[in-house]
Amino acid sequence: MNNNINTNDDYYIDDEYNENVEFEVAKEKKNFNPKIFLIPIGVLVAILFVVLVVRAISNNVSLKLTDLYVEDAELSPKFKPSTYKYTLNTKEGTVYIACKTKSNKAKVTGCNDDIKIKTGENTHKVTVSYKKKKKEYIINIIKEANIAVEVTGNPTNWTANDVTLSINATADNPLHEEAYSFDGGKTWQKENKKQFSENKEVIVVVRDIEENLSNEETVVIEKIDKTVPKVSISKDQTMLTATISPASCESGYTYQWYKNNKIIDGATSLVYKTNGDGVYKLVVTTGAFKTGAKTYTIHTQSSSSPSQGTTGGNSSTNKKPSGGTTSGGNNSNKKPTTDPSKVSKVTLDKTNITMKVGRTTLLTATISPATATNKGLVWSSSDNTIATVSQTGQIRAKRTGTVTITVYTQDGNKKATCKVTITN
Repeated sequence: MNNNINTNDDYYIDDEYNENVEFEVAKEKKNFNPKIFLIPIGVLVAILFVVLVVRAISNNVSLKLTDLYVEDAELSPKFKPSTYKYTLNTKEGTVYIACKTKSNKAKVTGCNDDIKIKTGENTHKVTVSYKKKKKEYIINIIKEANIAVEVTGNPTNWTANDVTLSINATADNPLHEEAYSFDGGKTWQKENKKQFSENKEVIVVVRDIEENLSNEETVVIEKIDKTVPKVSISKDQTMLTATISPASCESGYTYQWYKNNKIIDGATSLVYKTNGDGVYKLVVTTGAFKTGAKTYTIHTQSSSSPSQGTTGGNSSTNKKPSGGTTSGGNNSNKKPTTDPSKVSKVTLDKTNITMKVGRTTLLTATISPATATNKGLVWSSSDNTIATVSQTGQIRAKRTGTVTITVYTQDGNKKATCKVTITN
């Protein structure tokens, strides 16, 4: 009996114990707060984030320059931090290159110093680096050959002689054995001189022993005129008219008439109205002082006086017409009729012109009457250094000034003029 009671008691005790344990466990579960563990985790994450940010910032060093400068020279194109290739021309043996970096942590090489360069093309690098990263700015430096050239011998005044050009050259390097060219480098020669017999454009180049070339020097030879004028003279009544071959020349003609070897003042055109018997001469001179001359002798033979014979005492020369005056006996009162074959006047289509230097224009002459037999014309300029005129009436403006263009008729000494003003 007692055994059963003990058994039941034990069972009761166990039940009470289990209930207490379950209560305590439930109580502990109710009081547990998982946020307690999130706080240290958040702190650790924040610390890690800060470390990563600091490390990223420390590694984010700019590799760009804020300035790149070359002393006494200019970069092409102009400097920009985002442009990494440049060209530089210089004649110096060294150039000073200065630069600044955007970040003080970046290391820079290739600047803030004198850089020695050789003649020709040189590639120079400015390097900006940080740890394992780097960026290069490349400068293509072209050192020009320092060859100074002076050309002498080109005349400033007109000449009828050949022209000899001479080259005087100085260079950093010794000159080439065949250093001189007068055709822009197509051919080369040892001699620093060359002779020219005609006007032309000459391009002078000099080279040194390293084949470096000087700058081209252009020389324009324009003062050679070897024209020798040929003169012929024709006469119409009292008018002498000269014809020149060629009709014009580069340096222009001047004219001077002489009578019996004495200068006739003011007689400086192609035509001259004579004044009595004598030996007339026209001297034609080019601007290069080449001359041509022609003489024309005028000698008037006196006509015989009417015979005064006495036979019959009534020479026909003394007879009056019988029967009074004949028809037409008063012809002396009539005006002579105009010969339609003779020139009566000449006119120009323009009498006042303004031109610019280097331009040309054409004058047109009209002879009256249209039935005139001799329509020959002679053109002349009062100053060939200002403007010339061809024998077809074409005017060429040479320098600023005012000039008178005159056209003469070969028949009758008629003339017309045009005033020409030349401006730049």
